[in-house]
Amino acid sequence: MVFTFFFRDAYILEFAVKHVVPFATRRRRVRIGDAGCVMAPEPYSLAIMGAESMVCHAFRDLAIHAAGVDESGTFGGIIRSVIYGEDEVRTITGGLLEKHVVPNCTPGYFQAIDTIREGVVFQKRNLLSFQSAGSDFALIACNNVFLRSRHLLEQDAHDCQIFKKVEADK
Repeated sequence: MVFTFFFRDAYILEFAVKHVVPFATRRRRVRIGDAGCVMAPEPYSLAIMGAESMVCHAFRDLAIHAAGVDESGTFGGIIRSVIYGEDEVRTITGGLLEKHVVPNCTPGYFQAIDTIREGVVFQKRNLLSFQSAGSDFALIACNNVFLRSRHLLEQDAHDCQIFKKVEADK
C-alpha cells in the first residue's frame, strides 16, 4: 500500500485551493479531478479545505472526482464510506477534525460528515488507459505530480502551467 494521510503536503493543497476558490465562486458547478489517489485522504483533504475556504452555496457546487484503479475492489467502498481509524485521522488538526469528522458507531473509527462526503465521487479508472475522465475540470490534482513540480509553486500564479486553463477561463 502506498503511504498517504490526510493533509499530506498541505502547502501544495493550500496553493491549489487558493487559486481554485476565486474561479469557483464565479461558476455554477466546479469539478476537480483527483487522479491516482490511494485510500482517499487527498480528495477529502481538498474537500475539507474547500469547505473552509468557500461560502456554503459555492461549496455545494464543488465536485471532487477521485479516480483510482481499485484492483483489489476495496478502494471504491473505502472512499464512499469515508471511515478511517483513529491513527489515520490524527493528521486532521486545527479544529478541522472536530468540525468535519464525527465518531463512527465502531469505537476508534471516524467518518467524514455528510457535506464533506457528498462532495467526493469515486470513479474506477486506470490512468494508463488514457481514456478521458471528462472535461471542464477546474483542476486536476495528483499529489505526486505536484510534488515533482515544486518549482511551479515559486512562480507567480499567472505563469503556472497548472493554472493556465483557470486563468484563460476568466
